[in-house]
Amino acid sequence: MSFSGGSAVAVRRQKKSPKYDGPIGPFCSIARIRDKGRKYDCAVKENESLQSQAAEGAARTRRRLRILVADDERDQVTTLALILQDEGHEVREVYRGSEVLHMVRDFDPDVALIDIGMPGMSGYEVARELRQEFGKLRPLLIAVTGWKQSSDRILARLAGFDFHLAKPFESAALLSLIAPLAEGSKSDSGTGG
Repeated sequence: MSFSGGSAVAVRRQKKSPKYDGPIGPFCSIARIRDKGRKYDCAVKENESLQSQAAEGAARTRRRLRILVADDERDQVTTLALILQDEGHEVREVYRGSEVLHMVRDFDPDVALIDIGMPGMSGYEVARELRQEFGKLRPLLIAVTGWKQSSDRILARLAGFDFHLAKPFESAALLSLIAPLAEGSKSDSGTGG
């Protein structure tokens, strides 16, 4: 996944040596992630634009969004969660399609990032169920998937997704999709789907 602007998160599987191949200088924080016995080093890189963004952010009020990330690729979920938490949002994670409906009922997210090809229940099925159960009160639905054909985009829209992001994508593309919700009020978050 490529990233630009603001902050970037790089996750790499740790080999025998815990050292990075390149210089660590520009990284401001490093976290170690363990998943199923594998170790990952996660580095959060910040650039100069963050200082100006922080100043702009203080000038306008942004609402903290509740975001659900659903993907069977745990590295993808961890990376997206770190990016979104870095932006100040509250994030919950699930790894099977069948877990999404339960988490939406319990967590009441403003946004749901859903992979289409998950075990248990496809993202298409999840979107249809959410649309049927919650109607206009459902969260903003964004398909985050490796399925990139134009037919996949059409199927996503028909199932009830508001947006379709094909992997890999720029983090700025995702953040621009959720920015209107963060800048609006809670009552603006209905998608009208």
